Amino acid sequence: MSKNRTSTGSLIFTLLILLLYPGIAAFGQNAFDGEVREVLTLQEPVFETQNLSLRIGQLLLINQLPEHSQLSEGMEIILSPPNTGSSGSSFAVYVFRQVRARLPEHSTDSSMIGQSGSYQGERILFEPLPGRSTFSVRIPFLAEHSVRGGIDSRVTSPVSNDSTAVAITILPIMKGLPDYLLNAPFSITVKPILTQVGGLNVAVRSHTEQTVSADELQAMGLTVELDRFGSIEADETVYIRPGIYQVLIKRQGVLYASSQVAVERGIVQSSVINLPKPESQIKFEIPDSVRIRVNDRDIDNRSISVPPGNYVIELELDSFRSRQELAVQAGREYTVQFSLGINFSSKEASEEPEQQP
Repeated sequence: MSKNRTSTGSLIFTLLILLLYPGIAAFGQNAFDGEVREVLTLQEPVFETQNLSLRIGQLLLINQLPEHSQLSEGMEIILSPPNTGSSGSSFAVYVFRQVRARLPEHSTDSSMIGQSGSYQGERILFEPLPGRSTFSVRIPFLAEHSVRGGIDSRVTSPVSNDSTAVAITILPIMKGLPDYLLNAPFSITVKPILTQVGGLNVAVRSHTEQTVSADELQAMGLTVELDRFGSIEADETVYIRPGIYQVLIKRQGVLYASSQVAVERGIVQSSVINLPKPESQIKFEIPDSVRIRVNDRDIDNRSISVPPGNYVIELELDSFRSRQELAVQAGREYTVQFSLGINFSSKEASEEPEQQP
């Protein structure tokens, strides 16, 4: 009940201000004048935070909004009042969209900075400001959004990058205010409203530092996977929750290469994975009297080169036989030893290729 009374009281207060104070524009399309304090051009979805000051009656123009992105869904304008000891709602913030110059000699570009301009636009917010605390205006870029307001913040109607320009100004909502209040600037911060995801773009290079395309990876039988996410395409950005991820390159289920990457909210992280040499070595530290078979083929040499994959190693000596599987990763050197069984160890492969099995 108290909440409804508060909302009703706020609405009555706003309507009284609109009726009694002639300097406040009407609802809908508005004409307004003022000195242009700053003109912002926001091209990137996650643009750099902008800090400036705005005196009463000055205009902040935003003449370009960014394209839609999965990293950002709007912008937030934070207004901090001057430290003048004022109390109560002496001022109100106005936000307009589809702003256009009313006179041919005026515009919404940076040439108007420091000059007085005459404009018109659709008002999407009028809100009395608290006297001693910050207040934020949140402007979504899409009709479907998750932007929410609060006690000291409001959400406007959506604007898009085809809405021409946006204007913000602060005006008094009562007459007879002293000059020290009218001349004291508000601190303004403009920053993006980030979504809950970050971006990741994985590039793959060969062991000779050449870029490997997605088609080339497919021809090599290689897949790119992201743990806790699934398969991804090389050189294509995916949007995922922030965190630490393992990028895995596999061939027929066998690990070929891997890398760890940190994904941060609001940032597209680029990760480069260098493929190892395409072949690995298997060395047999086994007496000559022991027969060696790899995938049912006899091996005469004590060192062979093989592509990554799963191999069956068999050792025979008289009536003794041992058989074991070995998952070979790219660019590694495996050592097979014989001692009443098969023992494996591995390390980074040497540079010299060996004989194929």
